[in-house]
Amino acid sequence: MNRDLNRSGEAEPADGSPPAFNGAELAFTDARLMHSLALDRLRNGDIRDAAEKAWCAHKRAADGLILARTGEAPRKSPETTRDLRRLGMDDEEVRALVTRYSHAQGVLHGECFYLGLCEPVDDTLRLIRETVDYIDDAERLAAVQHRIHRIGLGGGRAGPSAAPPAVLGGPADRRATRPIRGGAVARAARERSEQERK
Repeated sequence: MNRDLNRSGEAEPADGSPPAFNGAELAFTDARLMHSLALDRLRNGDIRDAAEKAWCAHKRAADGLILARTGEAPRKSPETTRDLRRLGMDDEEVRALVTRYSHAQGVLHGECFYLGLCEPVDDTLRLIRETVDYIDDAERLAAVQHRIHRIGLGGGRAGPSAAPPAVLGGPADRRATRPIRGGAVARAARERSEQERK
């Protein structure tokens, strides 16, 4: 199978899609895998870890949308937040995702995972389960941009900075799978969690 190389020396995708979209597809695959892991953690009764994995799924889906739209992958969470907000300035549907992203970040990542404040539990469980809807919506919006690129109407950059992220290799993945360590907040959350189990 012989593929042409682009100016960056990368193989052009066989389907004619821009290289950034292929990287975005990996981010969406990663998001779905993280959501699946979140549901597994729920089945094992670990709502805090499930919340963190659901948050990581939100982040990876947002990364995929940003990569598809701009050709560049955010490297850290603050960049994802900034870039998603920038995209939302010009697109009402993305703006709705920004609100959902921020809510998931606050409730799932900040309150439930870090602080151990997962109540009301029914609402936290709903947010974890509805993560798939966020992924679907972000992927749909990325595909809309992909179709615009394919018919030659869109801008966007693709090059060395648009290298596809590794599935389950990004910093969000490592954070989601390592235990909470150190810090007064983490200690207090662990102690609270231990007391709840008694």
